[in-house]
Amino acid sequence: MVWFRSGTHGPEGGTSPLKIRVAPNRSGKVGVAFMEEFMGGAGESMRSAGWAASFHAAQAAGTSIADHEFVFRTGGRSDGSSASMLSAAATLAALLDVPVRQDSTMTGTINPDGTCGPVGGIEHKMKGAKEAGIKRFGIPMGLRQQVNRETDDTLDLFDHARELGLEVKEIPDLATAYEWMTGQKLPQRTEVGEATL
Repeated sequence: MVWFRSGTHGPEGGTSPLKIRVAPNRSGKVGVAFMEEFMGGAGESMRSAGWAASFHAAQAAGTSIADHEFVFRTGGRSDGSSASMLSAAATLAALLDVPVRQDSTMTGTINPDGTCGPVGGIEHKMKGAKEAGIKRFGIPMGLRQQVNRETDDTLDLFDHARELGLEVKEIPDLATAYEWMTGQKLPQRTEVGEATL
């Protein structure tokens, strides 16, 4: 996952490992867990993001959140909801047993309706991702134009990505995030007909 912070030398971005494990749950009770490298390493917002990711991934896979145990292992100190869409897409991939592309990442919150919500510091997250060897970067739909924190000028994130050598895509929702992170389209579920109801 990618992060952004205002450091002593100005704004900076980078990457942090996030591993997600999904296993069958025979207890019937909902189970979402967090493993941390440091005590308090996953803050409350990060924990909320994991819960949201688990719920949305289960819904998209056509299962219940109580059917599986979800474990999120974070590296370093992580907080904020900006990895919740990435977490949801990766959790969904784990549920469907589909590998996640290691050259790709994204930033964005997951809204209650499954759409991708806004986050800050994207230009710095992009730079940190590039420095970590990432080649493809997803951003929330509608955030292409940003105000550069250092110059107060308008920054086009597609131009910024091109300068960094990154492929960039706007992500509107979980289905698009899943496809971006796996290279596969999300299987479509068949709707129940009115007569069946």
